[in-house]
Amino acid sequence: METIEQQSVPGTVVPQGALVSPGGATGGTGPTGPTGQTGPTGPQAVSTDANNIAVLGSDSRIYVPDQTAKITSVRLRSFNALGNPTMEVDCRNAGNTVVVAAGTQSPFICDRWQLNKNAATGTLAATQSAISGAFGWPGFAGSNVTSKNFYFNPQTTQATLAANEFLAIQQTVEGPNLRELLGGTHSISFMAFCQQAISLAVSLVGGASNYSYVSSLLSLPAGVWTLFTIPNIPIWTSSTTWSTAPGTSGYIFRICLGTSSTYQTGTTGSWISGNWLAPAGVTNFLSLPSGTGFYLTALQHEPGAPTTFIDQPFYKNYQECLRYYTKSFSYGQAVSNYTSAGEIFYPMPQATLALGYTGYPVTMAKAPSTVNIYNSTAPGSAAGTVAEYPGGTVRTGCTAASSSDRGLSYLNVPSGVAGQSVRFHYTADTGF
Repeated sequence: METIEQQSVPGTVVPQGALVSPGGATGGTGPTGPTGQTGPTGPQAVSTDANNIAVLGSDSRIYVPDQTAKITSVRLRSFNALGNPTMEVDCRNAGNTVVVAAGTQSPFICDRWQLNKNAATGTLAATQSAISGAFGWPGFAGSNVTSKNFYFNPQTTQATLAANEFLAIQQTVEGPNLRELLGGTHSISFMAFCQQAISLAVSLVGGASNYSYVSSLLSLPAGVWTLFTIPNIPIWTSSTTWSTAPGTSGYIFRICLGTSSTYQTGTTGSWISGNWLAPAGVTNFLSLPSGTGFYLTALQHEPGAPTTFIDQPFYKNYQECLRYYTKSFSYGQAVSNYTSAGEIFYPMPQATLALGYTGYPVTMAKAPSTVNIYNSTAPGSAAGTVAEYPGGTVRTGCTAASSSDRGLSYLNVPSGVAGQSVRFHYTADTGF
């Protein structure tokens, strides 16, 4: 088919690639535009409507900048190294209160978060607690970043902390989550509330040999939810080696609520050798009146400057937590008060061995350091017991003889009866 070239009307502008030749006389200047500017193709103006990304180019034409850099920047900044930052996952305790006894204790209060304490006589009660109503990030009205927080209060007070004594909330961050932070400065944000005014501090510690970063003292006023931001944390020191390998500790994140001079440092805001928790002046939370509540939630550790809180949907949050702790009974069923629903049966081809395979819901960070076996017919029974089936005899001293990061293979059953089966539940814990 023959292409017919048409002649343009004099004075028109011909788009590139059109089947019209620019024949005819040169056109005149276009009419005056909204801004009063004139040009070879007429005036150009840019809308002042909110969120308009167009600009007026040097050639008086409208130009829309490439948004790739901005989109990439947002993607790179959408990262939080801390697990369960909203405190909404509590697979471990199912919302039940944990009594933190005197002495050295480090129980998990909800998934990923421990209350680490060394205090001779002081005791606490701690739990995941609910937040009533909307809980927004400051400056973002109508947002609701979480419905839960980490809560604890002193039960038996301790007026002073002796050498080596301390109280801290902490999380062990797995190596791969450190990688995102290693390239430059980084920042920390969190929200806290206390019924009395206190001073606290944040510290990071880890590496092949202990190196610590300790913040300056942070003042928390009484009775007010307060957002803390710690910007410009220096790049991780090269004086030690930081692990980014799966299944290893990349670093430990801590919020200190009391320590003796042993773990106090006069150097804040930089990396220093040693295991340090806080500067002098940090409040001894255990000295406050019994029942004084402390609440913590919406924690974030991210590359670069502090941003608004990165929301963590519950299901994604829960799946990530299963990498570190899992159990065979339902999410909301506490280990101390479970039922036989979902119990596991393994046959015993010989008297001391129960064979089977149970895959974990997700591959764990590493082979769990602790696997506990529970008698599914007697809720509240001690770890290490199972019931034979159909005989019903309870056997004690049972252990997981083989487990990996993928699942549980077989059990040791002292004094069992060949030909029976065992029925049980399990918990698997990496210690993270």
